[in-house]
Amino acid sequence: ECDRLAGSLYCRGMTQSQVGEVFGEIYGEQYSKASISRMIEYLREDVAKWLSRSLESYYPVVIIDAIHIKIHRKRSVEVEAFYVAMGVKEDKTRDVLGIFNRPTESATGWEEMLTELKQRGLKHIGLLVADGLTGLAGALSAVYPSTPLQRCVTHLKRNMLNRVRHGDKQELSGDLSMVFRVGQPDYTKEQAWSRW
Repeated sequence: ECDRLAGSLYCRGMTQSQVGEVFGEIYGEQYSKASISRMIEYLREDVAKWLSRSLESYYPVVIIDAIHIKIHRKRSVEVEAFYVAMGVKEDKTRDVLGIFNRPTESATGWEEMLTELKQRGLKHIGLLVADGLTGLAGALSAVYPSTPLQRCVTHLKRNMLNRVRHGDKQELSGDLSMVFRVGQPDYTKEQAWSRW
């Protein structure tokens, strides 16, 4: 029970020291960081197994992006990139393929991540959807040369809106909504070009 509680608190963002303090309040005895670390060791093993599990050989769509999170490193707090890859299966369900921690977001980091996905069994991607990171197309062609890259519509719209005056943003946003009709399966590329 203590192991599960320690793991639950740790997964909710508490440091090992904070978990030890909570144990002190609950059980009347302060637990050291080393004790808490031993309690959550099973958690690390489960996460490591999940991160290295075998993947399906084909996903019609893979969506990738990075989030930046503050991480405690020794005596400082650093913002680091966590690369997230999500696969969309043919039955339209989603599968988180992996989460990869790198100091920064870069084309090299994405190439390493794609290489690891390939080593874990992902042989073919129908379409890769991502933001407009410079160098990503080269990284993709190095690992999955036949996979087309589509820029994420949200990032595309955001970048377009950043290039117009503040007073014009609302009008452009309305125009973009008329062109990019997400969630309408019968909406064709030809109709989008016509509206454009």
